[in-house]
Amino acid sequence: MVRAIKGLYRGATAAVWSQKGLSQYFDTHSGLKQGCLLSPILFSLFMDDIDESIDGGISIGGNRIKLLAYVDDIVLLATNSLSLQKMIEQLEDYCTTWNLVVNLGKSKIMVFRNGERPAKFKKWWYKGRRIEVVNSYKYLEITLTSSLSLEEHFNSGVAKAKFAINSFSRICASEEVNFSSKLNAACKSIVCFGAQAWDYEWQEKVEMLQRFFLRKVFSLPKCSPNFSLYLETGLTPIFLYTLKLHLDYVGKCVNLPEERYSKILTDEVMRRRLSFFSKWQHMAEEYQIPMEHSTGFDTDAILNRISVNLRERSEVQWRCNQTRSLYRELSLETDYLKSSKKAPCIKCSKQGQS
Repeated sequence: MVRAIKGLYRGATAAVWSQKGLSQYFDTHSGLKQGCLLSPILFSLFMDDIDESIDGGISIGGNRIKLLAYVDDIVLLATNSLSLQKMIEQLEDYCTTWNLVVNLGKSKIMVFRNGERPAKFKKWWYKGRRIEVVNSYKYLEITLTSSLSLEEHFNSGVAKAKFAINSFSRICASEEVNFSSKLNAACKSIVCFGAQAWDYEWQEKVEMLQRFFLRKVFSLPKCSPNFSLYLETGLTPIFLYTLKLHLDYVGKCVNLPEERYSKILTDEVMRRRLSFFSKWQHMAEEYQIPMEHSTGFDTDAILNRISVNLRERSEVQWRCNQTRSLYRELSLETDYLKSSKKAPCIKCSKQGQS
């Protein structure tokens, strides 16, 4: 295997693509091939001992976690400024020893303050250069903030999804494209990225995006009531989709080997009844769902119970509007997406356009 890898990199060359075209090829004596499937594995093996070269870290459930590493992205974790500066200096020594370069342009420091006022005068240095302190940072495509809020992440995702919907409005309106494919491509694939970490949370901005999409596809006015959108399309709020992702993810975490960070963190959150587990308890009370501190919860049963409850709420709103002739035409037994029969609000909108 070693001889095969040496043969792969012996005599390796590279070129640079720019506005003027492709440069001449030149020899490369260090680094890994861009886009090669073997590159992440080789780099991980090369960096395998970095944890042994750095002190500090945070303690979770009796385990010392010093850093998070994903290929060439490294996150140092510390409980105070002095410890973090020492870890940075140890990282500096490690990089000097192994001829590695830290890109300070992309390297930032973020202090999670949990409601406290930020420390304006704290500074950290790497090789004599000051590291910028920021209030938000995108890590693995998830925008994190110092206040532990995902608001900025949702704003960015919703903006991208709306841009996609508006850019492909003809495709969204086309009856030749499957409706589920439209929904997944325009909404779920963009705005639901990282939903495993959302906990049990109803994100209104995400729900507003799905309703925006439905109004766009069926050319409905902005005043179309939310309950009619759900009842006429038979769709459920995106909340159920993201909750399933979250529950499945936690279920996988609790079954990981004991030394895995995800397993350690999940067990500690459950033991101390923090974060998502405290929200699970609220969910259990609201929807009368039996929820125990174990790995045996029935995801499908939970989702079905919540789905039925949400639909019942929409039906209650529908019955309260029976005085309006348009809503009296709505049949709760008809699947309007598959049926040739137009839903009341959709039919009314189409007639208004003709």
